[in-house]
This record gives sequence, C-alpha cells and structure tokens, in this order.
Amino acid sequence: MDTISYKEPATDVGTAFPIGNGRLGAMVFGGVDSQVITLNEESLWSSPFIDRVNRSCRKDFPKIKGLYSEGRDREAKELIKESVASVPARPASYRSAGKFHIDFFSSADRSPLSGNQNSILVYERTLDMETGIASEDISIESPKDSTAIFSQNASLAGGSSVSYSRDAFVSAEDDVITIHIGASLPRTIFLRAGFESDDQTRTVFSLDDDTVVLERTDGIPMCAMAMACTTGGTCRVKGGSLIVEGADDVTIYIDIETAYRSGHYRRRGGDVSRSEKSLATSAADKALKKLCFAQTKPYLSVRDDHASRFSRKYRRLSLILSDKTAEADWKLYRYKLLSSFNVPGTLPPLAAGLWADGTQHLPDGPVYNMADLYTTPSLKYGLEKSYAALDRYLKAFRKRSYRCAKAMFQDDGSLAYSTGDIWGDSAPSAEDTDLFAPTGAVYIALSLKDYYDYTLDRKFLKKHFRLLTGPCEFFASFQPPRPWDAKENALLRRLFEAAWEAAAVLNITGKHPDIHAYLAGLPPADDKLVEDGEGQLSPTDSIIRGRMTKGKLEIELLAGEKLPASGGQFPISGRQSLITGELKGLHLPGNLRADVTWEGGSPKGGRIYAKPNCLNYAKSIVLTYGGKSYPAEIQTGSIDILNILPSTV
Repeated sequence: MDTISYKEPATDVGTAFPIGNGRLGAMVFGGVDSQVITLNEESLWSSPFIDRVNRSCRKDFPKIKGLYSEGRDREAKELIKESVASVPARPASYRSAGKFHIDFFSSADRSPLSGNQNSILVYERTLDMETGIASEDISIESPKDSTAIFSQNASLAGGSSVSYSRDAFVSAEDDVITIHIGASLPRTIFLRAGFESDDQTRTVFSLDDDTVVLERTDGIPMCAMAMACTTGGTCRVKGGSLIVEGADDVTIYIDIETAYRSGHYRRRGGDVSRSEKSLATSAADKALKKLCFAQTKPYLSVRDDHASRFSRKYRRLSLILSDKTAEADWKLYRYKLLSSFNVPGTLPPLAAGLWADGTQHLPDGPVYNMADLYTTPSLKYGLEKSYAALDRYLKAFRKRSYRCAKAMFQDDGSLAYSTGDIWGDSAPSAEDTDLFAPTGAVYIALSLKDYYDYTLDRKFLKKHFRLLTGPCEFFASFQPPRPWDAKENALLRRLFEAAWEAAAVLNITGKHPDIHAYLAGLPPADDKLVEDGEGQLSPTDSIIRGRMTKGKLEIELLAGEKLPASGGQFPISGRQSLITGELKGLHLPGNLRADVTWEGGSPKGGRIYAKPNCLNYAKSIVLTYGGKSYPAEIQTGSIDILNILPSTV
C-alpha cells in the first residue's frame, strides 16, 4: 500500500494532504483539537471575462518596427508599454474557495478535546495514495475521569480512553467532499464546524438544522455548502456553525458550485443580465441537490465505492525503484496528477494541480501557463481521457485567440501569449518579457498533436485541426520587429511539422500548401530547445520515452538522463539517476504500452504491447539503446524488448 504518514498535524501546504476528483480539491491539515481544510473548485476564478486587448497595437505596430530598425530601442519599448501592453496587466486568476474549520471538544461544556498534551496517547495522519483517502487516528485519555462524558462512557468498557478516526476524500461518483468522524465509544463526538473566508463579499447562513452555506458574489459567483449527517446525538446550527453534541459518528458532505457551470454564463463570459446574488443562489440550488443525493447512501458504501474506483486507476501504472525516496516522490507526483485530471473535471488543472492554499492575494493568484498545458505527462501516466478536461477550454481559447490576432495585428490565424485563464484569454500579460514572441498558441497546438500521437484518435485530430493551423496562419504572415532566436525558430519548426503531419493523417495536405512552403524555409532545429519550454519532463523519461515520426514510433530505452530539479508541472524531486527497478503500464505514443525491468542501466526484460482488443496502434518501431537503433515490427500486439536487442547487449 502506497502511503505517507506523519505523527503531527501539518504546519504548511507542503505537509498537508491533497485530495481531489478533478473538479473539487481540498488540502487536509489535520489536528487534535481542530482541523483546517482548504477548499478548491476548478472554475472558481477572480473575475468574468475581461477583454484586455490593447487595440492601439494595430495602429502603432509599424511605428514600433521602424523605431527598432533605426536602433531607437528605448523609444520603441516606451511605445510598447502604451500600445501593446494589456489593461489590466494580468488575466483572471485562480482562487481558493475558503476554508472549512472544525473544532473538536471533549463534551458539551466546550473543553478542548485533548485537555493537555499528556492526554494524547496516539496521533497519526495518513494519506493512502492508492485509494485517495486522507485519514487521522487519535487516541485520547481523559484528564477528568469523573466528569468528562466520554470518560463516563469509557468506564462502561473498563477504560478511560477513546479512539477517534477521521477520513476525508473527494468522491468522483457523488462529486462531493466527504469528511467522516468516528469514535470507539458512543456519544463521544462533540464538534463545531463552519466555513471561513476573508473575503468581504461573503454571506454565511444556515439552510436547515444540519446545513450551512457560504455564498460569495465577487468574481465568479459561487456557493459552498456543508451538510452534516449524524448517528445519535444532536445537530443544530448557531450563526454560521454546525454544532454536533454526543454523536456516535458524523459525516459531513461539502459541495462547491459556481456560476461558470451555467452554460449561458460560460458562453457569455459572465456578461449576463442576472445579478451576482441570483447566480450564487442558483449555484446553491445545485449544491443542495448533490448533497441530498450523497447523504441518502450509507457512508461505508460511499467510501468503498470511491476507494475501489480510485484504486483501479492508480494501479494502471506502477514503478518500483531501489531508491525508495525517488520512488516515493514519483508516486506522489502521479497521485496529484490523477487527482487533478480525474473525472468529472472539465477544465485543465494549474501547474500545481487543483490546490490553491488561499494565501495568494489578487491579482497575483495562479494562472494558466501555456507551456504547462502541454499534456504529455498526463498521457504517459495512463490518463488518456485527460483531454476531456481541455475540451471546454479549447472552445473558448479558439474564439479568443483568433480575435486577438485580428485586433492586435490585423492578421489571420490565432495568437496567444504565455499566460491565460479559464475564459481562453490570449492577450499579453505582465509576465511576458517579449511582447513580440507570442508562442502560447504554439504550445496548445503541439499538445493537440501530441494527444493524437498517443491515442491515434483521428476523430479528435479532425475536430481540433483548426487549432493546429491557426498559429501557422499567423506566423506565416507575421513580421516581428527582430529576427526569431534559435529557440523560437525550433518551436516554429515543430509547429509547422506537426500541422503538416496532421494534414497528412487527414489526407488534406493539398488544402494547406502554404504550411509546407513555410516549413521548407525554416532552418533545421534542435528539438531539445523546444523540450526545455514544455514544463517538467516526466520522471520516466530516463527509463523509456517515445516519439512518433512520420507514422513510426521511435523509442529510447534507458537513456539515463538526469531530470531537472524540483519544479515544473507538479512538485517533484527530479534528482533521479538510472538505478535498478521495474516500470509497468507506461503509455507510449502510437497507442502502445511498455513494461521494463532493468538493473544497473541494463535491460533485464520487458515488452511493448497494445491493450487487449486494440486494433489501432503503431506497428513499426525503432528501439534505441546504447546509441544504436534497432527496427522492429509488432505483428501480434506485443513484442519482447530483449528480442529486439541483439543477444550481445
């Protein structure tokens, strides 16, 4: 079982436990007397769509080019600040949904649960990455044997201690955050719980004796709702807090809904006639419906169903390394990836996943980085349906990027800069150091082609082909004030190659001769320059990696590359060298999978194979090992790696 355990509560987000289902996320900090859980929902951003494009650019761009050509760089840069830079400087940013705070007591007189530190017999919190459940186990000895309610109950069992268990997870099936508190003795659970938010536009109120609501109307209107279900004891609401006294066990269900979930609101970019209060109320109606459905099921049924579903996905891919620290880092990396891309997510996650801890202050919250939307890591790790989370985003992005190219430069095609938001914003941002190297749309296009290479989904490629040709149209006519540097040239070459190969797959090369003509005029490029801009490389790249080239799969085995240091798409320690280990179930381009066993940098076994009953996969491969290439054909859906390599290896 893959777990992470601590003997004390978390003090920061680095040691808190992340849980998520792709749409909802939470960070569980733990604690004896109190528990803090930060809440997230993928569509909760700081504002509706704002058209930030500076339309002065179209008029002043020729003058800016002239100033650069005359060597008057300082004047050109000043004019850029006035005519190109967007207002506001940054797109909308991702926000935390607030916090859910639970205080635990030993009895109705509100004395702290632990009493004093000597009364804590056991405290341990654990994240089970195989099931996606964060749990706490606490054993408390009463400092007041004669008066504490739980001690009176404990005396019936011949002791003066009680054990508590707390579980938290985000169910994909019920699409709610679930928190369960259990106790070893009856009538020993006393707590007060409620939402916390520093935002001045919040409203907290009760809906019933077991339900509290947080509504927020700034930015994208939202609602967070918590419903408590108890066995034994009493539950009531005072102010904005749930009060539970003398319960045997308690289950709290939490849902977060936003106005973005309304199709009309989303399509209009938030420009609707309804008031923010009305939109937040509609979100509350959706949340209440979900919570009512969730609480009709027995808790054990909800937990077991969640654990079973999550475990099936987690076990699709496994990695065993002799370096257990590197192995643990990789497992946490994949767990976060799985929790951020999981169904029912409908938007791409941020670079750090679903979780924002609420410490970022607007307008400096996290935004989408186009290079981080490059989805190769999710594909490698068996999340083939991860592009379902991008589909809604791509519709908005295509519309905004085409309009941005026309408004800024009067050019055809699509244009995007380095950062964006859920509205598909394509305008320049404060982070853009060079306002005339708009490569955001290029990374989106390359990720689309990458997705096709992994899945060979021709229908998908046809649906999104215009997002591949859009940046080609723009860069074929765009004349920057300065020549492209080596990295930009490499990126553009990769873009035009991807578009031409996609056109060949769809048998429509005759309709796009301009792509081939422009490609022929680009200088040869170093692919390494492009890969450096694609975010964090997968930790499995040093073991096996593949790339589709003209319908043939090129596989590099045990290259032994050192990975970048911590950072990139998800937090991970990248200092991993080739060591003894075993990798099973890695997804390769060409709709193939790979198992590899190696020792000291030498292959000891493994195979490259297609999933059972799969007919659409790359049959021609070239395996590179030790600097030499060995071609092979997969005839029956599987081939042994050692049969490809010569016996002398």
